[in-house]
Amino acid sequence: MTDPPAPPILVHVLNGLALGGNEHLCLQLVRHAPSSIQHRVLNLNPDCQTMRSQFLDAGAQVVDCAYHPRQRLRFVRQVVAYFQRQRPLAVVVYTFGLHVLVGLAARLAGVATVVARAGNPLPRDPGRQQLWVRIVQGSRLLGMPIYSCSQAVHESFTRVTSLPVGSRAIPNGCDLQAIARRAQQTRQSRSDRPTVIGMVARLNAIKDQATLLRAIALLHADYPEIALWLVGDGDQRSSLEALAVDLGLAKVVTFWGDRADVPDLLGKMHLYAFSTTADEGFGIALIEAMAAGLPMVASDVPACREVLGTAGCLVPPGDAPSLAAALGTWLDPALRQPWGDRAYQRALEHYTMDICAATWYGELGWTQEVV
Repeated sequence: MTDPPAPPILVHVLNGLALGGNEHLCLQLVRHAPSSIQHRVLNLNPDCQTMRSQFLDAGAQVVDCAYHPRQRLRFVRQVVAYFQRQRPLAVVVYTFGLHVLVGLAARLAGVATVVARAGNPLPRDPGRQQLWVRIVQGSRLLGMPIYSCSQAVHESFTRVTSLPVGSRAIPNGCDLQAIARRAQQTRQSRSDRPTVIGMVARLNAIKDQATLLRAIALLHADYPEIALWLVGDGDQRSSLEALAVDLGLAKVVTFWGDRADVPDLLGKMHLYAFSTTADEGFGIALIEAMAAGLPMVASDVPACREVLGTAGCLVPPGDAPSLAAALGTWLDPALRQPWGDRAYQRALEHYTMDICAATWYGELGWTQEVV
């Protein structure tokens, strides 16, 4: 009597386990995978372990393998050895750029299916753009498709270079029902005053919380009973906190930092603002706010235009007066409620995790029903 075949292994490669978009997507793909798959998470930044317990609770095995830029050859050898031991059917690399080294290791180890995820559009800076083009060329040589998080990101590449065969856009998704349920639970105890305007995003140069702060300063002059919640952390935090003080918003703005209870905070908000730049790739936080049924005001950049469609208000990026005017229109609860319903419906039709996971696993060769 022969032993049954070993369950197929899928290796997910992340550069740290922070509370970020890549990490949340990976965790949801683990949770919504076909039941036959065994998951391994290869963490290239052992100093960052924030979400480790969540991956373990989801049934994934987490292995640390530090990447050091000055030890690339050693790193490739270590990853080759790991893949040879695990013998995965597929490898997904969530960190663009590093995916070339991981892809090389996977090919040397004989892994048949290796793909990368692109979470941001091709840089506009000519020097960085050429670097990314060379990275894409390396991906082509490795036969490593690039799955972009939005059509906008995919097209930013195809306008400049040829992507590897099989590359496509796979829009992000979220656990819509779970987010909606938790947001509704906290909404039941939400106060009508102050009117809370929120944004969930990393405090980095890709986002544009500074314009949102300036818009709130304009709005606060006429509507003193408003509050701004900024959820997330990053290298721009100190400068944004200083700007809030300079604008006289020290008592208006709350910097929450990184939070694991984002759906609960969304339920306490009345409006959602997503102020960002043309470097935005998708914005998982945007669809999470849509899932929470919040009326949306976002920057009119390709990614937000694609995700939000006609289910919210788009304003020119970097335009604080326009952002303030749009937010001011929806301070009236009767006007904003229908827009929250529209945002939820669009998320339900396009951005559930069931849709996202089925697409990912279909591309990776698993066609059975996902969880």
